[in-house]
Amino acid sequence: MVAGYWNGSVFIPVDFSFHRENKNSKNKYGLTSKQRKKQKSVSRCKMTKTYKRHAELNIKKTDTLISMFSRICKRKIKVDYILIDTWFTGIGLIKKIRNSNPNTHVIGMYKYNSKIMVEGQVVSLKNLKTKSVKSKRCRRLKYYYHHYISDINGVKVSIFQSRRGVNGKWHTIITTDTNLSFVKVIEIYSIRWTIEVFFKEAKQLFKLGTCQSTNFDVQIAQTTITMIQYLLTSIRYRMEAYETIGGLFRKLK
Repeated sequence: MVAGYWNGSVFIPVDFSFHRENKNSKNKYGLTSKQRKKQKSVSRCKMTKTYKRHAELNIKKTDTLISMFSRICKRKIKVDYILIDTWFTGIGLIKKIRNSNPNTHVIGMYKYNSKIMVEGQVVSLKNLKTKSVKSKRCRRLKYYYHHYISDINGVKVSIFQSRRGVNGKWHTIITTDTNLSFVKVIEIYSIRWTIEVFFKEAKQLFKLGTCQSTNFDVQIAQTTITMIQYLLTSIRYRMEAYETIGGLFRKLK
């Protein structure tokens, strides 16, 4: 899991964590009990960074996200908005983020069928999509949308249900910044795509995730070095304004 910061021109990776999946399945972590007994075990000093990284392996990603955000705030990095996809967007997580720093707002794609108060009636988000209310049209973005300001489980949010064109699929975006217009929400949330571009470039150009070592410490080191390389390349990219990171990578190589 990676936390990234968009400064208006380049994407900056600021933190990451490793996580093990399938913790409760029969083949724990994708290994049989026999394989787990043979698994390599390394003793680490509690003062090292890799010890702390190893301790994160079994922590829930949502809990790690809050820890990452706390570290980012301690480093005096000012965050206006946290942009998250449907996997993370939940009211419980939003509450924790807002409690950590009330000056930071959240914008996320929302998948839950929560109930909200609209015109004095309690209505589910699913029913609002099928409700025969004329939707607003955004000519600039070619979207149709509904806008509601309500609260979900005690959190005041601005809710946008939108679809591209008349026959498009409905999507729900919520934000704790109730002053944002539909166009502004879409413009800000579209910045989240930069992390997908980062993963693509980091994997293709800097070989992120290709380390074959069976040592966890080496995996952490390789990921750290990859991100440092990406950072240095991004700085030069910003200063020299190359068209793409890939073009600069080929020249530096």
